[in-house]
Amino acid sequence: MGLNEELDQAEQLELRSRITAGARSLSVRRARRARLTAAAGATVAVAIVVGASALALYRPAPPHIAQTPSPTATASPTPTGSSAPSPSSPPPTAPPPTAPQTPVAVAGGSCDDVIPSAELPAAVGQGTVDDVTSTSLQTLGALSCRWSGTWQVQVDLFPAEVVAEGVADRYASARCEPIGYDGYGCRVARATDELWALVTVGPGATTYGEDVPEGLVDQVADAVGAVLPGLSPGAPGERTGWERFAGCDDIGAAIDLPSALGGTPVEGPVSADGSRPDPLHEIAAGAGAVIGSCAWTEDADQSEATSFPTLWVTIYPGGAAGWDRLVQELAPAAVDTTVAGAEKAVIDDREDQADQVGTADPLTRLLLRDGESIVVLESRELARDLREVAAELLEAR
Repeated sequence: MGLNEELDQAEQLELRSRITAGARSLSVRRARRARLTAAAGATVAVAIVVGASALALYRPAPPHIAQTPSPTATASPTPTGSSAPSPSSPPPTAPPPTAPQTPVAVAGGSCDDVIPSAELPAAVGQGTVDDVTSTSLQTLGALSCRWSGTWQVQVDLFPAEVVAEGVADRYASARCEPIGYDGYGCRVARATDELWALVTVGPGATTYGEDVPEGLVDQVADAVGAVLPGLSPGAPGERTGWERFAGCDDIGAAIDLPSALGGTPVEGPVSADGSRPDPLHEIAAGAGAVIGSCAWTEDADQSEATSFPTLWVTIYPGGAAGWDRLVQELAPAAVDTTVAGAEKAVIDDREDQADQVGTADPLTRLLLRDGESIVVLESRELARDLREVAAELLEAR
């Protein structure tokens, strides 16, 4: 289609130039719009990426959810104590065993400090003082001192803690009574907060068979009581090793008595020398320093029997410190022997000696030490070897 034919040539030229200019202007605007659109798209894309990154940075953490470990991922438990020590560390050492508490004697074991000869009443006469402490009393930290003069004086001192209240009450005032096998004497106690002393006055060699003069035991006790506050109180030892044994019934159950005696057993005489229990033994037994003396004999018709098998057993729990003293006292002629379960054993077989009190039967005496304690067994005409009986008892403890 040509230009409008009604326009002259000049108007047609002007119109053509405007149309051309307008087309160029339109192209320019289209190009600018295209650039702006592209720039806007890029800006939006950057904004989306930055926004997504910001959301990732500031997104709140999800709540913690406890996870149950898979059974296959659970480690096998390590047995306790199976781990080996580090090579660089010294191997662990077991603590040393605690040594049994050793008894400490009242007055440091000095009888010269207990019986003040210069203060004794003139009636007791001249004499000497000796330590006659028994094994059971030594275990308690006690001390026994004997003055042998015209009248015999004995003072037994204990840490107050080991004396039963009944015994203390019994001797709060003087009383006279049988002592030992065929003895007699008068007793009274004196005490401090830490010490308890039993004072006994009985006949001496020159006063045998005479009665103790009235008031003499109190005079002696007053002299002893005056020195008590200055004496060290002592301390009992650790009485261990025979916790399962409370008395003679436990000992009898641990031994095959019918086999040992050769017949049905019954309780026998109190002790091998026929003496009766005294307050010293009562205190020691009550405090656990001695079990026994326990005795059994065969149940037989006394009028027809030709032998009287008898067994005596005495145990000193924790009394090992008194071993040398007890051997010297009971079996000075004993020889070493062997008993299963014993650390040390000696036997005094008196088959050739028929000089025992009240009987012509020979006596066999066996002493053994099992580490912390002492056991004494005595027998007459036993059906089994006394060492076998002792081993049976040790095995049962």
